[in-house]
Amino acid sequence: METMIALGEKETDEMRKPLAILILSGLLAVTAFSADEKAPSDNKDSGKKEEPADKAKIAVEFLMEMANPPGKWEYAGDKTLFKDSIEKVSEFWKTKWKDVEKEVTPEKVREISRYAKEQMAKYEKVAPFEKMEFTPTLRDKDGKKVIFEATVETLPTHSPLVTRWLKVLIVYDTEKKSVEKVFVTIRGELQE
Repeated sequence: METMIALGEKETDEMRKPLAILILSGLLAVTAFSADEKAPSDNKDSGKKEEPADKAKIAVEFLMEMANPPGKWEYAGDKTLFKDSIEKVSEFWKTKWKDVEKEVTPEKVREISRYAKEQMAKYEKVAPFEKMEFTPTLRDKDGKKVIFEATVETLPTHSPLVTRWLKVLIVYDTEKKSVEKVFVTIRGELQE
C-alpha cells in the first residue's frame, strides 16, 4: 500500500480514511448494478450495515385488472430465445418470493379487481407464492426487456364463462441481466 502513496510518503490513518470511503463506494456501486455479486458492505462512518443486493427489499407495484405495465409490449414469441433470462428470473424468485408474498394481501387484490366485486368481497386468503413458474409472455420491440408471468391462483368470477387469475409479472432487463420491476395484477379470459 505504501507504494501507492504519492512522493513516497508513509501511509497514515488520515490517508486511509478517504481511500476506505472510496473503496466502499465502489463496492456499493458494484453491488447495486450486478445481480451476480453478493458482497455485503459495512459502512462504519454511518454505523449502518448495507444489505447486499440479493437481500434488498423489492418494490411491488399493483396494476388494475387487465392492465399492462407501462411501455409498449408485444408477444414474446419463441420462449427458447429467453432460456438464460428464465434462469435468472427463477434465481431472483427463489430469494424474493417471500418479500413479494408479504405485500400481496386480500385487500390489495380486491383493490385491483375491476370485475366480480361482489364475489371478491368474500376473498380472504392469497395462495402461497413459493412454487410459481415464470414464462416469458411479452417483450419490448428490441427484446431488451421481457415480461415474465406466473399464476398465483384462480380468483372468484362474475360469470361461468370467465376465468380470472391473480398474476405476478416480472420485468427483466436482458442487457443488465437484472429484474427491473415486479407487478401484481389480475388477468381474465372469456371461455367460449
